[in-house]
Amino acid sequence: MAIKFTNVVVQGLLIASLALPSAALAQEQGSEELAPGFDACMGQATATVEMVNCLNSAYEYWDGILNRNYRQAIRDCADSGEPECKKKLQKAQRAWIQYKEGMADFIYSSTGGTMSSLHAASFLATETKKQAELLSGNMDE
Repeated sequence: MAIKFTNVVVQGLLIASLALPSAALAQEQGSEELAPGFDACMGQATATVEMVNCLNSAYEYWDGILNRNYRQAIRDCADSGEPECKKKLQKAQRAWIQYKEGMADFIYSSTGGTMSSLHAASFLATETKKQAELLSGNMDE
């Protein structure tokens, strides 16, 4: 019984942690779209699989920007004269990838049901956006 209750509590907290920051962030940023065309896509979605497709498109958009920003950060490291810069960046990015993939797996397996893919896809898209934005200013600050 305790295990079942714990799973319900974990699932509830996980769902709340995914929904509340997104809602608060959207309100704070004036309802900024996750990616170009995302709001329209979600507005037309009538099933979970269609919503997941919208989130996957947002993920792919941000993954492309993330890769571009990472390549630029590597170039910036080469130009910085800091001998450890590239190694530190690579180490950090590898750790972030492990975190992102591990947490997505956890979210998918812990939420269960038809919503599991929606929650995992949402996490991947929003975390990839955050990382892309973080790397966009890597060497400028």
